[in-house]
Amino acid sequence: MSGSPVTRPAPDLPAERRLALVVATTTYADASLRRLRAPARDAADLSAVLADPRIGAFEVTPVIDKSAHEVRLAVENFLAERNPQDLLVVYLSCHGLVDVRRRLYFAATDSVKNRLAATGLEARWLLDQLEDCRARRQVVLLDCCFSGAFAHGAKGENDLGLAGRFQGHGRVVLTASRASEYSFEGDPVPGADQPGSVFTSALVDGLRTGAADLDHDGYVSVDDAYGYVFDRMRSGAAKQTPQRWLYGVEGQILLARSSAGITITPHPLPEALRSSLDSPYPDIRIGAVTTLGHWLDDSDPARALAARQAVRHIADTDIPDVAAAARALLDPHPETTDTPGTAAGRNGQEPTESPAPVEPPPDDTVPETPKINRPPPHAEVPPPTAGSPPRAAWLQWPRSRRSRVITAVLTALLLAAAIALPILTQAGDGTSPSPIEFRSVAFSPDGKTLASSDDAGSVRLWDLATGKQKGDPLASGSNNAINSVAFSHDGKTLAGSDDYRVRLWDLATGKQKGDSLTSDALGTINSVAFSPDDKTLAGGSDGSGANDGKVRIWDLATGKEKGKPLASGNAEVRSVAFSPDGKTLAGGSSGACCSSREGKVQLWDLATGKEKGKPLISGSAQGVWSVAFSHDGKTLAADCPEGVCLWDPATGKPKGKPLTSDDDDTDAAIFSVAFSPDGKTLAAAGKGNYHGIVQLWDPATGRAKGQPLTGQRDWVNSVAFSPDGKTLAGGGRDDIRLWDPATGKLKAKLLP
Repeated sequence: MSGSPVTRPAPDLPAERRLALVVATTTYADASLRRLRAPARDAADLSAVLADPRIGAFEVTPVIDKSAHEVRLAVENFLAERNPQDLLVVYLSCHGLVDVRRRLYFAATDSVKNRLAATGLEARWLLDQLEDCRARRQVVLLDCCFSGAFAHGAKGENDLGLAGRFQGHGRVVLTASRASEYSFEGDPVPGADQPGSVFTSALVDGLRTGAADLDHDGYVSVDDAYGYVFDRMRSGAAKQTPQRWLYGVEGQILLARSSAGITITPHPLPEALRSSLDSPYPDIRIGAVTTLGHWLDDSDPARALAARQAVRHIADTDIPDVAAAARALLDPHPETTDTPGTAAGRNGQEPTESPAPVEPPPDDTVPETPKINRPPPHAEVPPPTAGSPPRAAWLQWPRSRRSRVITAVLTALLLAAAIALPILTQAGDGTSPSPIEFRSVAFSPDGKTLASSDDAGSVRLWDLATGKQKGDPLASGSNNAINSVAFSHDGKTLAGSDDYRVRLWDLATGKQKGDSLTSDALGTINSVAFSPDDKTLAGGSDGSGANDGKVRIWDLATGKEKGKPLASGNAEVRSVAFSPDGKTLAGGSSGACCSSREGKVQLWDLATGKEKGKPLISGSAQGVWSVAFSHDGKTLAADCPEGVCLWDPATGKPKGKPLTSDDDDTDAAIFSVAFSPDGKTLAAAGKGNYHGIVQLWDPATGRAKGQPLTGQRDWVNSVAFSPDGKTLAGGGRDDIRLWDPATGKLKAKLLP
C-alpha cells in the first residue's frame, strides 16, 4: 500500500517589519571602471521578488546609479530609527575595488579608482553603520568583485581575518566571491534581455521558484538560500565561490515564503504494519488500524499523511468491522488539519492568527487497489448508527466483538513498539555533519599515506592500510579553505596553501616548520608544488588586479622568495607543476573580471625566469584549472575547451587530438588531471551534468579506458595516483574515493 504526495501552500511569514535596501551601480564617471550590465537587471529582479507579498513581503527601497554621497545618505536613512525586532536586508551590486592596503570599497557613479578614500564607499564604514543600527537581525548581500574582503578593516595584518571581524549580533553576510575572486556577469545573448550576475540570478531564481527551500518546510531561510546559491555557482563553469559569515544569529532568519509550497511524501509503512494490514484475520487488521491512529497526530507530516491515506483506504475498501474502526479514527482528523510547524515556531516569536483552513487538493488520496480476498468474519454485526459518537458506537458492539477488539489493541501496542524501535534508532539525534568539500589530495612518496585539504581549513592525513584518519587534522590556523596540498619528494614535509600564505608541516612531528611563506602582494594561493630537489616551492596565486596572477617561488632553506614572480598576464594562476628535471615550470591560469575568463597554459624557464615561447593555449572560455607533466617529462597535459589537451613541452606542439569522450556528461567541466607513474594512463576529474566524474584515458592512443568513475556528488576537485599506480584517489563533495584504475572498481571511501 503506497500513498500519493500532497502539496500544500506554505505557511505565512511571521508578523514583523521586513525592510530591504537595494543599491546598484551600473555606470561610472571614471573611464577605468567599465560599465556593468548586470546591476540594473539584478536590482530590478531582486526588488521584485523581495517585494512580492506572496514571497518576500519586504518593503524595498531602491538606490540606483547614485553618487557616493547619495549612497551614504540612503544607507544612514535606511538604518536609522529601526526596532530590535525588524528584519533588514542590505544588498549591493557594483564594482568592488581593493586598495594597496587591501581595504574593500564599493564604487558609486562618481568614484575615482585612484582616489577611493575620498570617492568610494568603504566597507568598514558600512560595517560601522550596521553596528550602530538597533535592528538585531541583519542580512547583507554583496555581489561585487573581492566581496569576500568585506570584513577586512584592520591595518597591518597579514590576512583578512574575515570571521573575526563581524562584531555584531544577529548579522548574516553572504558574498558572491572570496576575498580575492571576481564576481562574474552572465554572458550576453544578442537580441535578448541583458542577463543578471551569476550570484544574484541564482538567488532570485531560488526565491522566485521556491527551489531554494532546501529543507522543504515552506520557507527559504538564509541558510537555505546560501546552500542553493553555493551549489548553483560551484556547479557552473566560473566555479565562483560564494561565502557566508554569521555572528550572534539565534534561530532561523526567513528570507521568503516558498512559492512552491510544501510537498509531503507519505512515509513508507513499516513491513510489520503492512503485513498486519494484509492479514486474513479482521482482528489483526483492526489492531493495525489502531496503530495507524497513533500516527495521525504524529509531528512528522509524512508519517501523519501516510496514516491518514492508509486509514481512508481501509475505510473505503475493507469489510464493515474493519472499515468502521477506520472511519471512527478519521472523524476527529479532518483532511484540513494544518501542516505541523509554523513560522512562529521557527523564529521564536508569538504565533500569529492562523489563516483559514485550506482545502486539500483532490489528488491526495491513495491509488485505488484491488480488494484482498479474505475469509468472512465469524459474525456480521450492523455498523454503528449514523450520527452516534465514535465511543458510543464502540460500546454498542457485542461483548464478544469488544473482546476481539481489546485483544487486537493489545496486539497493536506490541506491534507499535516493534515498529517504533527501528524508526527511533534510525532517527538518532536528528543531526548530521555539515558537508565537506575536499579541495586537494596527494599521496606520500612511500604510498602509505594520503593527504587531503578541504574548504573548512583542515589538512588530514589518512592511513591507507586501514582507511582511517591518522590523528587530528594538522593545525592550519585558518578557517579559510586549504586549496592545495603537496608532499616533498623525500616525504618529510607537507605543504598546504590557503588565502595569502603557504604552511609547511614536519610530518615526523605534525608541527608547522617555521613561519608561513608569504609575500607583500600575495593573493589567494591556488596551487603548490615542490621542485624535484625539494629546494624550492612554487605557488600559483591570484593578484590584486585584473591581470596580476603570478607564480611565486620560495627558497625553502631561507623561506624567502627567489627572484621576481613569474607573471601570467592573467587574473589568477590556478595550477603549477615542475618538469621532472626541474628546469621548467608549467602554469594554468584564468582571465579577468566578470565576463572575460580567457585561460592560458604557459611554460617558464626557471634558470632565466622568462616565459618559453607563446602560451600553449589562449582563449579557453572557462580558464585552465589543472596542468600536469608525465613522469618522463615528455608530455604536458591540461584541461582545455575540447577536453584534455596534450603537448610536447620541448617543442610546444600538440601531441595528437584532444582527449574527449562520446559521453556528453564527461566533458561538462574538468578540474584536475594526473598521469599514472608509468605514463600509460591519464586521469581527468571534474563535474558531469549530475555528479562528479573521473575519466581514464590512454594518452598514447587517445582512447577512453572504460566507463567514467562516478558516485561522488556534484564534482571531483582533485585526483592523484599512488606511487605504484595501483590506486587512484579523487577528492570532492563529502568524501574521498579510492579506485583500482586497472578495473575501475571502488576500493574504499574515506570519510572524516
